[in-house]
Amino acid sequence: MGNNELISTLDLTDSTSIVFSVSLFHGKKYISLAKCICGSNSEKPIFAGGINVLFDHFKELNDLLTKNTENILEATEKNIGKIEVKDSEEIQVSIVSYQGRVGVDIRKYLVNGDAKTPTKKGIRIPIEQADELLECFESVCDKIGG
Repeated sequence: MGNNELISTLDLTDSTSIVFSVSLFHGKKYISLAKCICGSNSEKPIFAGGINVLFDHFKELNDLLTKNTENILEATEKNIGKIEVKDSEEIQVSIVSYQGRVGVDIRKYLVNGDAKTPTKKGIRIPIEQADELLECFESVCDKIGG
C-alpha cells in the first residue's frame, strides 16, 4: 500500500464522507480517518478534522468496536473503551450527544495523571450509521491484513 492510498469511505450525507486512507510518516504506517466535505464535481474536497492511528492501534480499535457492538447500538451515552497510545495520550471510543444528536465518537485525549482532556483530533459518526462504521472498520482491517 502506498502513501495516502484511499482504502474505504463511509458516506454520511450526499456531500460528507469519512475517508479511510493509508499514510506513511517517519517510516510508520497509519490509517487516517478524515471527514471529507465534497461540493460540486468542480470543487476540491475539503478535509475537516479527523484522526491518524497506527496500524496496530487501528486493529485494537476494531477489536474494541467489535466486542462492544451491542453497547454501541443501544445508543445510550457512555464510554465504550480506550486504547493507550502512549503515557500521555489515549484514544477513547464513546457514545456522545452533541447538539441534540447521538453519535459514536473516536477521539484522542491528552492524559496528565487523572486528568483527561479531549483534543480536536477525532471523528463523530451519527449513531444511525454505527453498523456501517463497524463494517467499514472490519473491511479496512481485512485490507491491511488484520
